[in-house]
Amino acid sequence: MAGRRLRRGLTIRLLVGKKAARDSRAYARLQGLCRDGAQVRLADRTPGNLLICDRRQATVFHSDAGTNG
Repeated sequence: MAGRRLRRGLTIRLLVGKKAARDSRAYARLQGLCRDGAQVRLADRTPGNLLICDRRQATVFHSDAGTNG
């Protein structure tokens, strides 16, 4: 779903905790998003995962996997 939107010009920036990226399924999903054009950044500590679309909308997803590195 995100891949189609990215190919149609949507800009997605995703800030993810490094701990969440250690999960093999999550890492594969992040790689796919990057291939489709999303900008993914890893942080040592985050209050959750942050998704920003086209500079107008931001969503914070809180989960234990995305917090505290």
